[in-house]
Amino acid sequence: MKRITAFACRLMAAIAMLTAPVTAIAAPIVFEFQGTTSFIGPIGAGLGITASDTLMGSYAFEPTTVDSAPADPVLGAYDDALTSLTVTIGGNTWTLSAGSNFIQVSDNFSGAADIYRVVAVLSGPTAAIFELTLSDATQSAFSSDALASPDLTQFAERRWSLGFSESDPGVFGELTALTRVSQVPEPVTLTFFGAGLAVFLALRRRRRATV
Repeated sequence: MKRITAFACRLMAAIAMLTAPVTAIAAPIVFEFQGTTSFIGPIGAGLGITASDTLMGSYAFEPTTVDSAPADPVLGAYDDALTSLTVTIGGNTWTLSAGSNFIQVSDNFSGAADIYRVVAVLSGPTAAIFELTLSDATQSAFSSDALASPDLTQFAERRWSLGFSESDPGVFGELTALTRVSQVPEPVTLTFFGAGLAVFLALRRRRRATV
């Protein structure tokens, strides 16, 4: 009995250490989006994209990426912040390529509007540059965490575009949905949780063996 009590005490100490705050990079934040199509350029038409097609996709970004405006922890341009991006329209799918990407969050951008932008180079049926832009001239769209929780309903202008080349204006339309769907658990957190669970199960087996 004493041995079990001592083991339980060690278990409690271990759990306390596992649940203590851990310094680690924050997990990527994941969004899903959807939109309608209002313009189709030559390349888009050649890919079979029509005005009845719905844009669908998702992206994940690392919120702790170095901010180009370090004086403000929320607003700024976050270079190479995307960890994934998928865009599907008209049976065509593009994914994030090795090219540059960024997320821009600006309160009262150039003294004219609040703005949230996602820009990235994509690879797929043809090379493309994807841009998602939300803006609001009333400068009141950012009422909470502008980076992690942009509220689509607060933006008067909601655009998306796929640009294929300088001579082709690409495909673009209006964004109709932008939803934060998850936050991927940190690997460190998962490791600690697994270790704690293993110790707990070991304690249960030991108690049953002594009954």
